[in-house]
Amino acid sequence: KLKFYKGIPEIFEKTKEIVKQNSTFQEYNIKVEHYIVSTGMKNMIEGSIIKKYVEGIWGCELIQIKDKDNNWEISEIGYTIDNTSKTRAIFEINKGINKNPEYDVNAKIKEGNRRVLFKNMIYIADGPSDVPAFSVIKKGGGSTFAIYPKSDRKAFQQVEKLREDNRVDMYAEADYFEGTTTYMWIINKIEKLAQNIVNKEKSKLEASISDSPKHLTWFSQLTFLIFKYILCIYLLEREIIMAEVLKIQKWGNSQGIRLPKKILEMLDLKVNDTILIEEGDDCLKLKKIKKCNIINL
Repeated sequence: KLKFYKGIPEIFEKTKEIVKQNSTFQEYNIKVEHYIVSTGMKNMIEGSIIKKYVEGIWGCELIQIKDKDNNWEISEIGYTIDNTSKTRAIFEINKGINKNPEYDVNAKIKEGNRRVLFKNMIYIADGPSDVPAFSVIKKGGGSTFAIYPKSDRKAFQQVEKLREDNRVDMYAEADYFEGTTTYMWIINKIEKLAQNIVNKEKSKLEASISDSPKHLTWFSQLTFLIFKYILCIYLLEREIIMAEVLKIQKWGNSQGIRLPKKILEMLDLKVNDTILIEEGDDCLKLKKIKKCNIINL
């Protein structure tokens, strides 16, 4: 039976509830996900109570085969987690490879299009093998936190060194019960990340809303007409560039069209993206569906 630090697994549910119970956070489709990246055995972690609280587990794996007596035996090492593979796991979460196995972790994906942005990640760990992972998260604007067992002076000195080297933002005793320093730091950080997402989305909306109409002087009216003329010419030219004659073709039991590459690039659409089709005046409008905002812990 695996033994966990105090407050595990309760902290998993409490961190999710902080976001679920906030109506503003829910309005912007924000949620918390938990992942485990460990140098321990994956099967042991999957067989423990915490499996149902996490979205994914990375750990060492062994390959088993049956011997001549039909008994299972370990034949070889299947997968190991070390300093380097921990960072690979982080990139898989960042790019959404765990949710879309058909994607390649080495595929080039713009940061803004990735499933979980580094700046929305919180990485919590305790050992030297986590230094590369700390660096990746910090470089991407994420948050890092180190823990140490109670009364373990050597472990304390180790995490203090991580703080001095700017590897971690903060550290505390490995106790996740409500009211402890570790608990309060994590909860506070999640609330800040969620609020930052809300503020960013609000700023986008405000930037897209124009000022209310006002009376114009004759000079302003003239300036406006000139600007409007230039704007119309620009839009007209853009329409000419974007104009395409597409043929409806049979696609299985349905019909469909193929979108040209330049249209996909203009709308920033990629394979497996979700789009919304709206009916306009004698036309159909395509809009890219906004992805949900994920805070990774």
